[in-house]
Amino acid sequence: MKRSLFLLILMSFFLAIATPSIFAGDFEYIDDLYVKGGKIIAKYTGTAANVTIPYYDDSVVVGIGRNAFSGNRTITRVSFEGGIRTIGENAFSNCNNLTEINLPATLTRIGSGAFSGCTKLRQIIIPESVIEWGDEVFSRSGLTTIVISKNIKEIPYGMFINTPLEQIIIPEGVVRIGAETFTGCTNLKAVVLPSTIQSIGGFIISWDRNPEAGGASYGGAFENCTSLTTITISNSVKQMQFINRAEWDKDYGVDNFKNCPNISQGTKELLKNLGYNGGF
Repeated sequence: MKRSLFLLILMSFFLAIATPSIFAGDFEYIDDLYVKGGKIIAKYTGTAANVTIPYYDDSVVVGIGRNAFSGNRTITRVSFEGGIRTIGENAFSNCNNLTEINLPATLTRIGSGAFSGCTKLRQIIIPESVIEWGDEVFSRSGLTTIVISKNIKEIPYGMFINTPLEQIIIPEGVVRIGAETFTGCTNLKAVVLPSTIQSIGGFIISWDRNPEAGGASYGGAFENCTSLTTITISNSVKQMQFINRAEWDKDYGVDNFKNCPNISQGTKELLKNLGYNGGF
């Protein structure tokens, strides 16, 4: 009996070594400052391709921290045992083999650059619990399809820069599309804007773009969307603010639809009637 028990324990030990854990042993944690007893994943140290975001002992993991998975080339899929509230800045940036992540319905905030450079991430659903996200969340990713939370009010700067998006429906409730949001989306053919939209484009700070003017610049929201043909806008929208270039920034500013040669004549007229006076 003792010999059998010893062999069983020994076998379990070697199995534990042979099979990479994806639970507490593969994560480094820090305490959440706002949720008593809550933990945030500070770093993933495992080697598994399919990663499950776990509970931590008796405390719930409430967030994924800044850069926690950044640059990981092993993970392909991320799922959740429980809910989390936040995903930090660059949390999954440049995870270039990540193909699937199903965000939980408890999520409220996604940090800047969270999925930037995830070149194999093709589609994602942003749950309606999300009310805030940062800049460039999906920039330079492989995103072709996205469903956006209906509780988002703004599509911030550079959200989809250089992604292969083919079409996008901006949900009702969004009031603003920021600077360079869709810049370089050369596959983007059609955009549907909500009745709530108020402005397109915006002011950004970039020393590289405009050193002589103190770093100030205007980024075209749809610049270089060379396949874009149609923008559908609700009939209830009578006027919009199009933030293009400033008078003092003519050498560096760009128009919101610069280098969009395939926009239909009807769409051009519609945009002009709504207040757009920039170039195509």
